[in-house]
Amino acid sequence: MRVLQFGRFWNEQHGGVERHVAQLSAGLAARGVEVVNLVASAGLTPHDEMLDGYRLVQAPSLGKAFSTAMAPALIARAVTLHRVQPFDVFHLHFPDPLTHAASLALPGGVPRVITWHSD
Repeated sequence: MRVLQFGRFWNEQHGGVERHVAQLSAGLAARGVEVVNLVASAGLTPHDEMLDGYRLVQAPSLGKAFSTAMAPALIARAVTLHRVQPFDVFHLHFPDPLTHAASLALPGGVPRVITWHSD
């Protein structure tokens, strides 16, 4: 099974959502699930690495506004990742308007799991 996690951000100081997604990704990978955690980087430099058994992909970002990444490249990166090797599930962590938009750009027939983290 291949899962695309939309993990929001990645940097040295993770917030609660970021820690949750990292732990979930590592746990799924340890059970044989192929996981890609797609996040906005802290700057304009994209990055791609293996981390704790899963793939961390950082899309270039212009920064944050209202706790939302300004990373339009994340949408294109999600589409490209799925086109190269399709995912079985998309896991979104809400509220996050950017990853909601990215999900809408992906095929509707792929199941979505949505975890709501705050109100």
